[in-house]
Amino acid sequence: MYNKSTLKIIINFLLAFLSEVFALKITVILNDKKAISISCSKVITQYLKTKNVDLFLPSDKAGYPLDECRMVDFSGVDIAVVVGGDGTMLGASRLLRRFGTAIVGVNMGRLGFLAEIEVSDILPALDRIVEENYFIEKRMLLYGQISREGNIIGECYALNDLVINKSAFARPVVLDLEIDGQTVGSYRGDGLIVASPTGSTAYAFSAGGPLLTPNLELLSVVPVCPHTFFTRPYILSRDSIVKIKYRSESGYASCLADGQSLGLLQQDDEVIVRIAEEKISLLHLKQPQFFERVKEKLLHGSL
Repeated sequence: MYNKSTLKIIINFLLAFLSEVFALKITVILNDKKAISISCSKVITQYLKTKNVDLFLPSDKAGYPLDECRMVDFSGVDIAVVVGGDGTMLGASRLLRRFGTAIVGVNMGRLGFLAEIEVSDILPALDRIVEENYFIEKRMLLYGQISREGNIIGECYALNDLVINKSAFARPVVLDLEIDGQTVGSYRGDGLIVASPTGSTAYAFSAGGPLLTPNLELLSVVPVCPHTFFTRPYILSRDSIVKIKYRSESGYASCLADGQSLGLLQQDDEVIVRIAEEKISLLHLKQPQFFERVKEKLLHGSL
C-alpha cells in the first residue's frame, strides 16, 4: 500500500505526463520577406512558450519561413499560426493539406480575407487557441494536372483557383473548354479561371463570377475578358472534371495555382481540374459569418 505522500507524487507525475502528452502541438509559419512578420512571429513564439503547448519550431528561428516548409514534416502538428497576408495563407494551405493541420492567419497584408486575427488581437487570440476555444471549418481544395502529348508534366493543389491566362504582352489566347467529357466551346480572351467557393471571393469575383458560400463543394468556371458578349460563368457539381486545351498558335499562356506560376503552356497542352480528395482545416475564433466578411472586406473597398 502506498502512503498519501507517495500517492500524491504518483498522481502529480501522471497529471504532468498526461498534460504533456495531450498538449496542443503548434507551429508558426511566416512570410519572412516582411520585417513586421518576423517581429510578430517572435512575439507569438515568446508568448506561447509561457503556455502549456508543445511548440514545433526551427532551432534558430521564431517560425518556419513559407519558402522552407516544403521539406518539413508537420505530422502531428495540430495548429499552424500563419503570419502574413492571404498569399501566405494560400501557400500554407497547399503545404499542410496532407498533414491535417488546422491553420489560422495573422493578417499582415492589405485585404486579409482568409486571415482570422488582426495584429491588435494577437495575445487574446492565442489565449483562446491554447484554451481550445475555437471552431474548425473544412474547405475543399482543387487538384490540377498539366498534360502534354498525353503525358502529365505537372500537378498542383489550390485553395482558391487555377488560372490560365495570356502571358505578358501576348495576344488574347484561345482555349477549348470541355466539362465532363462534353465540349462546351472555345473562348478567345485573356483566359479562364476555375475557382473553388473559397476562391469565388478572389480573382473570379473580380472577373465577374458569382460568390459561393465556402461550405459548398462546387466548381466555377469564369472567363476573363472574353471576346464575345454572351459568355457567362458556369457552376459545376463536386464530381465534375474540367479540361482546358490551349490552342493558340502565337506565344504561350501562363498556368497559375493560387497565383503561383506552374509554367508556360504550349500549343495543345491540356489542364485538367477537379475537386481534390483532401480538404484543409481553417481555425476560427468565432462561428464564420461569410456575408459579414464579404461586406467588411469586399463591399467597403478594403485596401
